[in-house]
Parts: sequence; structure tokens; C-alpha cells
Amino acid sequence: MDHVSNWMQKSTITSHKYRYSMQVDGMKGVLSTAWIADSWYSYFLPSVIVSKLNQEEKAILGACILSNFMSYTVEVEHGIVNPIVNKISLGESIFFSGKQERMTCYGVFADEVYHAMFSYDLLSSLMYSGDIHKIHDFELDSKEKSKKIVSLRRCDNDRDTEVSMLALGVYSEVCIATQLTNIQKDTIYEPVYNALKDHLDDEKRHAAIFVDLMRTFWKTSTIADKTLFISKLFAVMELNVSYMDRTWVKNYLSYIDKADLFSLMPTIKPENKFEGVASFVERTSKVLFAELNRLGAWDVQELNELLTRYRLAKFAQGGNLCVEQRY
Repeated sequence: MDHVSNWMQKSTITSHKYRYSMQVDGMKGVLSTAWIADSWYSYFLPSVIVSKLNQEEKAILGACILSNFMSYTVEVEHGIVNPIVNKISLGESIFFSGKQERMTCYGVFADEVYHAMFSYDLLSSLMYSGDIHKIHDFELDSKEKSKKIVSLRRCDNDRDTEVSMLALGVYSEVCIATQLTNIQKDTIYEPVYNALKDHLDDEKRHAAIFVDLMRTFWKTSTIADKTLFISKLFAVMELNVSYMDRTWVKNYLSYIDKADLFSLMPTIKPENKFEGVASFVERTSKVLFAELNRLGAWDVQELNELLTRYRLAKFAQGGNLCVEQRY
């Protein structure tokens, strides 16, 4: 696939006018707006809590969830994805040096900065015009989570650092495209829908780009490189499951005078973490596993041992769906 020509024709930054700005009239504006699709609530709060909320309380919750997502998006685009595409585009990569790869990564870099820009535009409107900052500082939350993820790329040498950066980039781009698919125009406020839909269209292309990068990496990397790549991929999935800042949930429930519902929040026990990782893979990463299956990843003993340790063997069976077909 010619990713450069595809970017010039289809990238949001090259093909769409800016259509994401909004003004929210304080909490009154928050209460009168459908911020997210119904399917999103269960990603953040258990249904037993959501079922006890009235429409106004759900509207506030939707604004909180959207603020959480947009803030985390800003951090992911700048702190996790752009470092690896910046390295490739500047010709500093150990594994990628072709003109097409470098040009493609310049396009991804431009896209990600634009996504961060309009995500911050929506976030700031909700946080300050919509008074959501009175409930919680979501920017502070997302910075803490992104710091934990970014820490996974720290290694003793440049080669291992780049492998780790690539693993985090693949995770971010392939999984976020899946998470953004559950949007419906008739249930979300238009500027928010525009942002999510345009972001999704770009992320579909990015998912294909990062899978292509992974395929190239697989051909030229050592077993040690591949083992590190998979270990970092599984580690970031585990972190995504195990790290959930619950402070904003407590603040939200206190704000709506239902603090007692916080006792219904599930506690993630260490012995249950692999079940959580498997559930996360089921929701977001089956396309990625299908590609790893085609690459023969699990034929390598060290990688198969990691697969077994994380109890993800069921995802290594079958899997004919490729990223181009999925998106």
C-alpha cells in the first residue's frame, strides 16, 4: 500500500475543514448534551453503578468520560506514538531507513499533532466552559498514566529502546482504532462525533502503517528483539488493565451526592490480572494477534513462553483477519 499517497488524499488534516470547536454553557450545557455512545459507559464504570444514575447524572458522567478520553488522547499522541515516528522520519532508526517509510512517518507525525490539537480543544471546552474541572483534573490523571506507559520504553541501549518504542506505538495505534469504532452519529453531540469519526478514519490508516512497520521489523530483527517487543506489548496491556485512576470516579460520585456507590467499584486483585488482560485483548487486540499469528510469532520458544505466562494462548489459534480487512 502507498501510505504517502493515501495520506495526501485521505488524512483529516489535508482533506477536512476544522469542525470540532464548541462552547458549553457551564453545567447546564453539560446536562443537555449526549456526550458519548451508550456502549462507552461500561469501559469506565460497572453497569451496576450506571444503572443507578438518572439522565442528568449520566450526562455528567458522559462528559467526565469524554474528558478522560480526550486528555489521555493528547498524552498518547505526543508521548507514545510520535517519539517512534519522529525517530523514523528523521532517519535515526536502526530498523527503518527507506524514503517511503520516512515520508509515511512524517505524515503520521502531522496527523498525531492535529489529533492532539483538536482533542485538547474539546477537552478545554468541557473542562472550563462546561465546569467539569470542578469535579476532577483529568489532565493530571492522564499525565500520570502516560508516564507509567512511557516508562516501559526505557532500556539500557538505543536498540532496545527503539524496539520498546515500536511496541508501544503498535499497541497504541492498532488498539485505539478498535476502541473508536463504537460511535454513532445519532447519539453523540456533533462536534464530538466529528472529532471521533475523523480521528477513527486516520487511526485506521495508522493501524495499517504500524502493522507494516511491525512486518518489516519482524524480517530484520533478532530473537532477542522479538522477545523484547512481545514482552513490552504484553506489559503495556497489563498496565492498561491494572492501572485505573479511581480518584475521578470518587469525585464524580461525590459531586452527584451518590458517594456510597463507590463501594460497588471492582477491586482488581493480582491473581485476576491475566483474566483482565485476556478481556482487554478480546475487546481491542484480536486483529493484532491475527497478524502476529501470520508472522509465526509463537513458533519462537521465547515468545510462546510469554504467551503462556500471560495466559493468552487462545488468541494464538486461527485468526485469518488482517488489519486491512478489519478496517
